[in-house]
Amino acid sequence: MLDFVGTPESTSTIVRGRTGEFEVALWVEGGEIECRCNCPSRRGSCKHGIAAALVLKQWVERDSKKRRRRGWGNPGKPAHSAGGS
Repeated sequence: MLDFVGTPESTSTIVRGRTGEFEVALWVEGGEIECRCNCPSRRGSCKHGIAAALVLKQWVERDSKKRRRRGWGNPGKPAHSAGGS
């Protein structure tokens, strides 16, 4: 399970790999997801960054489905308050 910390513009998490834990930062630039990882890999997108991006994508999709079911974020529908009334 990954925990993400950040803002709507960027987020970071710790990914556990075979040789240790690595900090991964994710952000959107020019419509593309970019990542930076402190692992020793010299590739543009390492497996830790890809794994973190996939988990984040699943969370965003799951959250979007919950919001749609509750009527949040749908144009033309009022937002519901947490207290309900």
